[in-house]
Amino acid sequence: MKYHISALLLASVFSLSFIIFLTQSTLPFSKSGVKKIHTTKQAINSYTSSLSEGEDAELNFIWSLQEKKGVTLLGSSELSSSSPYVCHSYVSNNLNLRVSSFGHQHFQSFAMYCSLLAFKEDIRNSNICIIVSPGWFDKGGTNNEAFLEYVRPPFLDRIITDEQISHQEKLAIGRYLCRNRYLINQPDKRINYFINLFKFEHISYLRDYFINRKKEFKRVEYPDFKGQSIVGDVVQIEWEKVFKELEMNFVKSVHSNSYFINDDYYNEFLRENYDHGEFKDPGNENQELKDLLLLVGFLKKNGANVSIIIQNLNPYHYQKLERFNPILTKMTNYFDKNDVPYLNMFTADSKDYIPGTLDDIMHTGDLGWMKINKFLVDTYGEKK
Repeated sequence: MKYHISALLLASVFSLSFIIFLTQSTLPFSKSGVKKIHTTKQAINSYTSSLSEGEDAELNFIWSLQEKKGVTLLGSSELSSSSPYVCHSYVSNNLNLRVSSFGHQHFQSFAMYCSLLAFKEDIRNSNICIIVSPGWFDKGGTNNEAFLEYVRPPFLDRIITDEQISHQEKLAIGRYLCRNRYLINQPDKRINYFINLFKFEHISYLRDYFINRKKEFKRVEYPDFKGQSIVGDVVQIEWEKVFKELEMNFVKSVHSNSYFINDDYYNEFLRENYDHGEFKDPGNENQELKDLLLLVGFLKKNGANVSIIIQNLNPYHYQKLERFNPILTKMTNYFDKNDVPYLNMFTADSKDYIPGTLDDIMHTGDLGWMKINKFLVDTYGEKK
């Protein structure tokens, strides 16, 4: 009997040693400490498409959170708009409120959450607005390419080493990365850390082992913002008059179709073999909705001045948009309950749709941007 016990103990020790060897082989030891980022940069850019553009892009993001008078606007493909009314151009130049925008296609709730989590200490009193597209809820949440593009390695270092970020918050990242691990080519030591943290959460000795490995990572510290917001003069706007003018201008500009889609887009993508679009039912257990509520709850809990803009989809083009109504009701009920200001531009009924709100089938048009601009100024502008 004692030989069986000895063999079992030996096997257990060998298994543990082998697991540790494997994890160390993909997660090499490094000296702990702090890595300081230095820069000659002074200003915050108005638009940053991707945080993978380098340290200047990362500084735009961090400094926008630190400079409490302006607005950090997070969104996806609509932010690459060339409209003269896009927020980071029009509001900053005409309405005395700095707006810095971040994002392009696929930047969605969970990637936003993790990017902000890395700077948890800086978001208190920050003005943060999220542009939400109903099209997000047709997918399975943030894709791994977007996560890696926006949740940069230094951001993950900060999350790993920050004692103020809870174990549960770190586990949520591990859960996401573990779910997507086979889609990530050559995951680095940070990715492996989070995956192992989640995988071995319920094996106590391995759980403690991986928690303690945070000491191997260096905290990345960025210089604080010491510049000033540069904004233009205040222009008095008769909003309703401008809204009506932009609506009429858009209607007059469309000649190729009756769906209120700009001619260039329609002719290039839709004219040949035109077919109405349709999204699948987003369902009750929607991952993007969970991620969005996680994001908003995190920002509220940590003292950010968070607001939401809900975009539209073109109801002349898309069919059965009422499928989104249950999710939108859950969202707006949550925002109402938690005192989150929001602008809901979504309508499933073409009778309620105002032409020019969108430029094509899903991207914000001049009228839509001006409505968003008014919302930002009303929410975050200096009160008279």
